[in-house]
Amino acid sequence: MLYRRHIFLRTLRAGLGGTGLFVAVLLAGNGLKDAMPLLVAGQMSLPFFFQTLLALLPSVVSYALPLGMLVAILLTFGRMAADGEVLALRAAGVAPFQLAIPVLWLAIAAAFCSLAIDLIHAPRALYAYRQGLRRIVAMDPLRFLRPGHFVQNFPGLILHAGGRDGDEFLAIHIWELRPGGAVAGCIRADGGRLELADGGDSLLLSLRDGSMERMDGGEVAFFRHCTLPLALRHGLPADELRKQLKHMDLFELLAARNGATDDPSLADAGDRRQRRLDYLAANLVLQRHLAMASSIVCLALLAVPLAMRLARTELSLALALVLALGYYFALTAISWLDGSTTLRADLLIWLPNAVLLAVSGLCWHLAARR
Repeated sequence: MLYRRHIFLRTLRAGLGGTGLFVAVLLAGNGLKDAMPLLVAGQMSLPFFFQTLLALLPSVVSYALPLGMLVAILLTFGRMAADGEVLALRAAGVAPFQLAIPVLWLAIAAAFCSLAIDLIHAPRALYAYRQGLRRIVAMDPLRFLRPGHFVQNFPGLILHAGGRDGDEFLAIHIWELRPGGAVAGCIRADGGRLELADGGDSLLLSLRDGSMERMDGGEVAFFRHCTLPLALRHGLPADELRKQLKHMDLFELLAARNGATDDPSLADAGDRRQRRLDYLAANLVLQRHLAMASSIVCLALLAVPLAMRLARTELSLALALVLALGYYFALTAISWLDGSTTLRADLLIWLPNAVLLAVSGLCWHLAARR
């Protein structure tokens, strides 16, 4: 019917626009947080900066797609209700749920698209992004300490080098900071070399001919040689054997989950518990991807009756923000239970979706009565 095509195309256009807007916002918040300081400090080239943003794009889309669809449905049906289109269709004998059919088809298609991104493309792209940051350090670790600049790439430390002679930095000052930002200690050295650690997950600063001073007690210690490990703020990914679960695609998650199943032959209770925790952690990541993809359909079922009832654009946008923040906060809170064998976080992750379905069922019941 014509009204279904009208609703489908109108929601599709609004969904593409809303998703694009949220992609830009999330990309600026998450991608530029790590990449922009490196670019400004001259530690990352401009082409690699844009490659970094492209690598983060799939993981950002997986979060922006539910938000974009939610805003599109609320705006579309809110405007239709405000213009009297919903009332006219109801007077022509169209049931409320029939109005939602084209939106549900669009939400199901978006859910499958989100599922493919979450399980395949986003983990691979995110891991490639982390590997790219690691290659920056591996190719030239010296770029992370620029003479004449105060370097704050390392958490809890501020570094300054007065000059450079080949691979050696001269007149090095290091300030150690407390959590509140106050200076806890200071290290001074005549020279030092910066290199990548053997494991590839941090940098090593080898200092010579210097002193260490604690601000609280005023103690001073002198040294001829000293090695200081430095961890970057954005972190460095380890090798394939230590790949994090969030960087694994569907096949790697299934392999990690199946490989961590309980083995009755293990006599050590600690080994059995660790295997159980590994299984729950892998299953939690997998179930989270599934729950986030299906949340698009759950939010669509809830958004249609709410938008028809509110019939105001500003209220629809505020409601979309509240629903999205509440949903993602619930997912985050449940993820904090990871590590517990009694409270199954991998099953509780579906609780927000169940709440959305229950509330949407109540809203549809009230809409049918009206």
